Amino acid sequence: TEATDAIGQVWPYWSPSTPTSTGDEGASSSPGEKFVLGDAGLADNVHMTNMLKREEIERIVLCEFSSITLNMSWNAYERPPQYTDIADEISGYFGYITDPIDSNYDYTATHVFDQSDFAPLVTKLQDAARAGTGVIARHTVTVIDNPEQGIRGGRQVELLVYYLSRTFSWEDMVPKWLANEIEIPDVRDTQVLPPLNSSFPNFPNVPLWPLDMTPQQANLLADLTGWTVHNNSAIFQDFIANWE
Repeated sequence: TEATDAIGQVWPYWSPSTPTSTGDEGASSSPGEKFVLGDAGLADNVHMTNMLKREEIERIVLCEFSSITLNMSWNAYERPPQYTDIADEISGYFGYITDPIDSNYDYTATHVFDQSDFAPLVTKLQDAARAGTGVIARHTVTVIDNPEQGIRGGRQVELLVYYLSRTFSWEDMVPKWLANEIEIPDVRDTQVLPPLNSSFPNFPNVPLWPLDMTPQQANLLADLTGWTVHNNSAIFQDFIANWE
C-alpha cells in the first residue's frame, strides 16, 4: 500500500531457491516480487494466525503482555470493546477493531475466532483479575474461515490466556518499603497504575516500545510474571500435560 511504501516497508524480494542473475550457470533472471517486510507486530503481534494454519494444533498458550490494561468493570455482553478495555490484538482476533484511525497497527485481517466466544473469555479474565491471583483464563473458541490468512474454520481450539495485569495477591506480599517505592495504588482496580513520575511508571502494563526499562523495572516485572505462572502452575501443567 502507499502507507507501507512511504515508511520503507516495501522491498523487492525473492525465494533463495530462485536465481536472481543470468550469471548463474543454467539460470534465468528473476526480478523478484514486492513484499511488505517487518517484524509482523503491526499486523499480528503474537502470530496467532500462523499457528492456526497448522490445523493439528488444538491448544494455544497466549501470553498477552500489553500496555493496554484490562477493564474490570466493562460488561462485554452489553457492548463491544473499546481501545481502553482490553488489548487490541485480542479484540482483533474476534473481529473487533479498536485501534485509533491513525494507529500504526492494522488488525483488520486477523479475525479468526467466532465473536460469540469473546464475552465469555473476557468475563473469565475479569473474574481472575478480581480474584487477585493472576489474570489467567482457559476457554475454548471456534475458529472461523479467514481466506486472507489461509485459515479454514469449522474447528475448535482451546486457549490458555495469561493477561499481564496488576495482581493483588502478589502486591500483598511485596515488602512495605518496595510497595512505597512502586507507589502501588490503594484501589484494587487493574486500570489504576503507579503514576508516570514514580520509579515504576504504569507498572506492570509498561510500554513495550521502546524497550528502555531500567534493571529494577525489568527485574520487578520478571518477579511478578514468574510468581504468577508459578502460582498458577497447576493450570499450566494440566493444560500442557494432557496435550495429545
